[in-house]
Amino acid sequence: MHARERSKALTIRMLGQFHLLARKVGTMLNYFRMGFSLGKDLRSKILLCTFLPHYKLIPRGSPIIYLIHLKNWDAAVCVRPGDVSEIYEILWREDYWFKEMQGNDFQVVLDLGAHIGLLVVTPPGSDL
Repeated sequence: MHARERSKALTIRMLGQFHLLARKVGTMLNYFRMGFSLGKDLRSKILLCTFLPHYKLIPRGSPIIYLIHLKNWDAAVCVRPGDVSEIYEILWREDYWFKEMQGNDFQVVLDLGAHIGLLVVTPPGSDL
């Protein structure tokens, strides 16, 4: 391999690493924004903001369960740091909120997804 080809390969590898780092920083910023938006009080905001690094960096020993308060929810929610991606997808990005569901008042939600009990959420005002 000639010096010019090695230089080009190194540049491509460095750009790939930079792109990966930029994506990870973007993800962290999205999760911080989610935490500050969904948390009701300062403690809940900080916990939600730090769940992703906590989950990724701290070894998984015995499960730690936190009690957090979400905006627009009367009751507190028990979550683990590993539940942060489900919180992000379901409550922040609203991936499962379809336009056909808007304007309807559901008393029961039946989840037949692939996850098995990772996150169980009771809709506000329901008796579940």
